[in-house]
Amino acid sequence: MRIPYLFFLYMICLLSPVLLNPVLCQAQEGAPAQPPALVRTQTVVATTAATTTDLIGTLYFDRISRVSPEESARIIQVTFNEGDRVRKGDILIRQDSRILEKELALKKARLAQAKIRAEKAKRNLDRQTHLFKKDIAPESSYDDQRFDHKDRIQETVVLAREIDILTLRLAKHVVRAPFDGIILEKQAEVGEWVLPGSQLCMLGATDAIFIQVPVAEHLIRFSTSGDVMPVTLHASDTTLDGIVTGIRPEADPKTKNISLKLKLNYDGPVAVNMSATVAVPVSEKKEMVMIPRDALVQFQGMDMVFIIADGKAKSLPVQVAYSRGANVGVNAEGLTPGMTVITEGNERLRPGQPVTVLPPAGNAAAENTEEKPAPGSQGE
Repeated sequence: MRIPYLFFLYMICLLSPVLLNPVLCQAQEGAPAQPPALVRTQTVVATTAATTTDLIGTLYFDRISRVSPEESARIIQVTFNEGDRVRKGDILIRQDSRILEKELALKKARLAQAKIRAEKAKRNLDRQTHLFKKDIAPESSYDDQRFDHKDRIQETVVLAREIDILTLRLAKHVVRAPFDGIILEKQAEVGEWVLPGSQLCMLGATDAIFIQVPVAEHLIRFSTSGDVMPVTLHASDTTLDGIVTGIRPEADPKTKNISLKLKLNYDGPVAVNMSATVAVPVSEKKEMVMIPRDALVQFQGMDMVFIIADGKAKSLPVQVAYSRGANVGVNAEGLTPGMTVITEGNERLRPGQPVTVLPPAGNAAAENTEEKPAPGSQGE
């Protein structure tokens, strides 16, 4: 009795897929079709560019000043800290100048006295000249008064020059920034006695921020002065243009790499030796197509884009060869200038899925119009 029962269960399990298959097929045939995906597109354009590769470079300042005082004195004020940005002419250090100020006041008082004596000598000379012309006073007396007046005038000139020197020295007790820059090192504190030439701080010029990136010597020929390369600063996740200014005239003795110099125009936070990624050309310039970066999607580790064919999404594998801001240059068979690629709504898109093209973002009037099915103008 047990064997027929087990045989009966075995036959049911064996035949159940066959018995249920018509039901499943009928359910699938009655299921609604997948709705079209809403997408936006942009037009592919042609460009001439070189294939690039990402290399790691480091930031440095091409112009650095080791700021020093010109006068010996005690520091009474320090206005900066490491990392501060300063403008040309900003006060960095104040030195004690009280003694010099008193010397200057004394010289000014002596100049006032000298001017009084010079005025007196001038009047005596006028009287002596009058008497000498009437032959009342001897010539020797006239000469004495004339030379005395000249001496008094010269005394005022000397004192005025000494006042100029003291004024200049007094101004040098205030150390100012020689150019716009960032304080890289602070080496002075209040109360320290500093001598001329003592280093107070190290200042890097903000108009001379550079990236140096080591490039294999056989690739350096593809970069020339004036070329613009995308540079991404890792610390701030900022991408900006770097302008090639030349190379460092010395190759690495071990790797034989040559450092390429790129100038940046950047006012964000920076630090010496911070890293950056540079898209360096590794080939001659050639024709390629430029597409928005948003058109790229990853599938099984490969870059691809979606175009529209017969109202459905069609995937095309691409190879990124060039990067510039929000756009990339790619090599791809079947992708030509004038075609359109899907830039929005492509994240979950699948090949063969119907699509409906929306008007460009921000076009409210167009978005309120009736949606039109995607044309199939790009062929298989």
